[in-house]
Amino acid sequence: MKRWSNQHAVFSAKVMFLLASAVFATGTGACGDSDGDDTADGGTATPAGCPTAFTACGGDPVGLWRWTEWCVLDDAPEPLDGCPEALVSTSFDTDGTINIEAGGRFTVVGELQIVDTVAVPKSCAADCETLPTTLQINDDWACSDAGETCDCVLSQTLPLDQAGDWRLDGDAFVSLRDGETDERTLSYCIEDGRMLFRDRLSADNMDSVRPVFVFEK
Repeated sequence: MKRWSNQHAVFSAKVMFLLASAVFATGTGACGDSDGDDTADGGTATPAGCPTAFTACGGDPVGLWRWTEWCVLDDAPEPLDGCPEALVSTSFDTDGTINIEAGGRFTVVGELQIVDTVAVPKSCAADCETLPTTLQINDDWACSDAGETCDCVLSQTLPLDQAGDWRLDGDAFVSLRDGETDERTLSYCIEDGRMLFRDRLSADNMDSVRPVFVFEK
């Protein structure tokens, strides 16, 4: 049985790293439903409500906002090593709100669902049931025989509930979550009834998966 590294698992690990360190929550997520169709070549499913680009512009963030989209604008996933025909996709479904108070407090309530999907041709997988072992990924993946491919899906739901303090620094929204000592800085822009955030996190190989968070009142 062939063994090859799983670039998709690496991409998911990047996403999980962002979830662990992003500004608002244990993950970072949102509200409303932001389902999108997977792209033909894999990658991250892009909901129709996502912007095509992001530029910080500032604005007044005070109020109760619905978190409607989690968008990855510049995702360019690499094919799985040893199996370039495999199709990889990730979609995000968000449900929650953020209440930004004039007194300098914010509260997030909601959850984020991440669905990773990989379709592996039979030429790269001798047996669908043991594919998680072949991919060197955990047993939470559910793999099934889809005829010409083995289709594997991993669905994770992460809570977003938390609160903290916030302040503005030009076109940056700076937050400090309760119980933590390190602030998180996001660029933001409020325009046409929507509020967009993008984490300013900078780390090796992380820039390409910095999501844009979309909120509406």
